Amino acid sequence: MSVSLKRQVNFVTGLHEWLGSGSGIEKSMLGFEMALKEHGSRRELLWLERIKRTVQRGQPIAKGMEADFSPQLVMVMRLGQKYGCLGPILSAFNAQNQRERAGLVLWMKKMSYPLLLCLVSCIALIFIGTQVLPRFADQGVFDDAHQMTVTAQIVHRLAEFLLIGLPLIVGVGILIAIGLRWLLPTVAAPWRRHLESLYIFRVYRRTQLISFLRTSSILLHHNVSFAAILQELKALSTPYLRHYLTIFLARVRRGEFEVAQLLRSPLVDKTILFRLQCQNPKLPLNERLDTLAVYVEGDLDRLLVRAQHLIAAACFFLAGCFMILLFLALATMMRLLAQGAM
Repeated sequence: MSVSLKRQVNFVTGLHEWLGSGSGIEKSMLGFEMALKEHGSRRELLWLERIKRTVQRGQPIAKGMEADFSPQLVMVMRLGQKYGCLGPILSAFNAQNQRERAGLVLWMKKMSYPLLLCLVSCIALIFIGTQVLPRFADQGVFDDAHQMTVTAQIVHRLAEFLLIGLPLIVGVGILIAIGLRWLLPTVAAPWRRHLESLYIFRVYRRTQLISFLRTSSILLHHNVSFAAILQELKALSTPYLRHYLTIFLARVRRGEFEVAQLLRSPLVDKTILFRLQCQNPKLPLNERLDTLAVYVEGDLDRLLVRAQHLIAAACFFLAGCFMILLFLALATMMRLLAQGAM
């Protein structure tokens, strides 16, 4: 059974606070264990027990987290412990996670009404087109003198299409989502460059870039060299990001230290590189990367809002078209019923 990332972050944050109390690892873990027992956190107690056994074997805490925690959180713990910056890097990870979660909740709230309206109009059209209109036809409402109108025919045929096509579209959408969940972090082949301009790839690329910039900024602030940062992240990142980190590391080893030239790749858009070039080169590199991360976050927000508006507009347009067709078809049936009654 998977556990939410928020719960994992809360556990690691609590563990970090106890470890930072200055009481030593054993007493800190004992105190954290007592706190977890007081709150009845059974799963967290199992996590802590596994971590305690790992520490007793002389291994780092991150090693004991590998079986239960997300790879990103394990990476945060490993880097934070190794370079003495667990607090800042954990706070940055938590802030980014909260920001993404809040953005997703807000996006779903704004999209729930247009999506629900579109779904209800589809169901109404399917019901009228496949159930009501055929019954009217069986009852002789559409006789030889009054054949089924063009509008009613459109509603009937569209309803038959949606009855089969809607579940098919949903099924294909689920398969595409599963495929993208594997493809986005895994594949870094040359042919992927042709897909990087697609919306979902642009969003994923920006999330990866933000994570890289934030982590690099924090480690640079703690006097870790950029080459060491790239080496560490290369070993811990997804295959997609690792491909570009390998390129960056090779450039550093060749003596390239101009950041804009160093980061030039499909991972970083030209506008982002230009903004990096416009920064004051006298500023510390960690500040420059942190400022760039803020810009990329704003760019990502604008990208999500634009997609939200387009999807909402499409939903409203489809729902409006369906409702107009239904209104015209029902109006025609009422008119024919009234004529038949006379």
